[in-house]
Amino acid sequence: MTKSYSESGLMGEPQPQGPPSWTDECLSSQDEEHEVDKKEEDLEGLHAEAEEESLRNGEEEDEEDDLDEEEEEEEEEEDDDQKPKRRGPKKKKMTKARMERFKLRRMKANARERNRMHGLNAALDNLRKVVPCYSKTQKLSKIETLRLAKNYIWALSEILRSGKSPDLVSFVQTLCKGLSQPTTNLVA
Repeated sequence: MTKSYSESGLMGEPQPQGPPSWTDECLSSQDEEHEVDKKEEDLEGLHAEAEEESLRNGEEEDEEDDLDEEEEEEEEEEDDDQKPKRRGPKKKKMTKARMERFKLRRMKANARERNRMHGLNAALDNLRKVVPCYSKTQKLSKIETLRLAKNYIWALSEILRSGKSPDLVSFVQTLCKGLSQPTTNLVA
């Protein structure tokens, strides 16, 4: 006769819980030590990432900031029982010097973006002067200007490839391919 696992108490039935044995205590203490080690490694990794990020951003670390951080870490170790720890890199306090550097960096980035957009808009204005659009009052949008320029280049390359002058209808159809109706009305 064969025994089933359910009869022997191996499957499905909870085992009676007695006082924890010495093996259970050893295993639980090892788990706790492993978790503490893992948390310390995570904190060190996050601290290293935060330092790399600040170096990439061109920030200089002051000795005062380091001392403040060490004091905060000591305070946090004392306050472990009172509040849960925050995860992620620690946010530095915004001193006046850091605030000035932050504002200066943002002003430079904004100026670069403004110059880039001025250059792009000037190039689009020059392109609008070249593409065949016969309205003096209405200006083509950026995307419509680019689409019309692409179609115009395609139509001219087809003329060069074939070597003969196209009929007007097919040329206009090539120009208006993929354009909106208002832009088509301006071109045709």
